[in-house]
Formats: sequence, C-alpha cells, structure tokens
Amino acid sequence: MSNYFANKVIWITGASSGIGEALALALAQENTCLVLSARREEELSRVAKMCQEKKAETLVLPMDLSSFDTFEACTQLVLETFKRIDILILNAGISGYGRVVKVPFWAEQELFNVNFLSTIALTKAVLPSMLDNKKGQIIAIASALAYIEYPERAPYAASKHAMLGYFHSLGFEVEGHGLHVGVVCPGFVKTSLGKKAFNEQGKPCNVENPGQKEGLAVDVCAQKIIKSIKKRKREVYIGRYEPWVIRLRRHFPRVYFSMLSFIWRHWQKKLKEKI
Repeated sequence: MSNYFANKVIWITGASSGIGEALALALAQENTCLVLSARREEELSRVAKMCQEKKAETLVLPMDLSSFDTFEACTQLVLETFKRIDILILNAGISGYGRVVKVPFWAEQELFNVNFLSTIALTKAVLPSMLDNKKGQIIAIASALAYIEYPERAPYAASKHAMLGYFHSLGFEVEGHGLHVGVVCPGFVKTSLGKKAFNEQGKPCNVENPGQKEGLAVDVCAQKIIKSIKKRKREVYIGRYEPWVIRLRRHFPRVYFSMLSFIWRHWQKKLKEKI
C-alpha cells in the first residue's frame, strides 16, 4: 500500500506541544516535509529535532498568530523552501473559563483572534497556491465544544463553532478544484491547554481541567486525526464519550440538555475550588 503522506509538505500550527506536537511526531515517520509553527521557538526546535530523528525534513517557523500581517511573508517562505503546501493543519488555539458577565472583553477578543481569525488569515494566505496546484488539504482543528454548549466556556465554544461554519462553507467552494477541507472536533485530550487557559480576570488558570485529566491520550487523538485526513473526511468527532454526546444532542435534545445540566453541577464544584 502506498504511503498517503510520502513527500507531502505539511504545515502544522501549534506544533510546540499537545496535539500539534503529537501530529508532527506521528507524521515525521511518513517521509514528510514538516513546517512547524508556534510562538515558542525553543520548543519548536525540540520537536523538530525529534522529527528529524525520524528522517523527516523540517522547517521551524515561529509565528505569533495574533499578528495577521506576517502570514503572507511566512507563507512565501514555506513556498520558497518546499515549492508547495500539500496539507495545512490549523491546530493552534487558546482556551478560557469564566462567566460571560465577568470575563473581560479583551480576553475574549484575544481568544477569537487566535482561535478563529488567525485560521481565516492563514488559510487566505495559503489557499491561492493550493488552487493553482489544484490539490491540497486544509484541516481545521475545532472542538467538541462547537456542539456541546458548556457553561463558562462561551468564548471558546463560540470560536470553535465559528470554525465549523467557515470551513464547511469553504469546503463546498473548493471541492471542485481538487481541494479537501476537513473539520476535526476533539473532546477532552490530555494536554496542557487547560492550564494555559485564562480565568475571569483574563489571567492563566495554572490548574488542570478535571475533564482533560481523564481525557484521551494525545497520541491516540493524533492517530485518529491522521486517519481522518487519509480518508478525506469532512468532519470527525474524537473523544471518549463526546462523539456520543454530540449524537445525543442531535437526536434527543431534551435528554441532552438535562444531562448537561447535571454534569455541569458536578464539575463546577471541582473547577471552582481550583481557579
């Protein structure tokens, strides 16, 4: 069987840790050329070194995803280095907790800039070259919270819900041009995202979310994402129980809302004690 990813140029944002790092390490074994982006250059270099040990060619490309005006230059650098971009994985993101009435607007704005607007800006920078080549894949890493309306997660859930609408619409626009757009909705995964999330003061929580502590192993999540890319799926749900919750919401909304209220009351006590 041929290697789907062999010699493909794959650009991963948020590649310095978590799901992005796991994707990079898994794809490095597939004879790929990897472009690794995030803010922390030292961590990117660490990941790149491990990828090189697996025989992958790498380009470390530090990026501040709130600086949209740099994306065109970054894209040109990738194209000058590798001549094309086969797969763009939009994985970078930040999170936050807090009641809508308490969370400062600037924190919500920053979250939307990174989680949603940066994905638009980078996609618009990369898309023309993919259309010229008449091939390419854009993979948007959204979240199960795009479907599961969870209290005190309004900004994060909204940013991920926005990704669903944007990238599904884009998928229809480009499907006749040889391109594929997929949206991935992971549930809780064992990463440090929760610790880095902001609280109601807009400051880092520095505590682990109980759900993430019991979440899916990050390497398992990465393998499921890779499988969905190979199968060119439009949308995929990943998690221990979140896919079933999404289906429950779709088919039995009254049961879903009652169940979510019960779960929230249980987890709220744990979360409030730590944040």
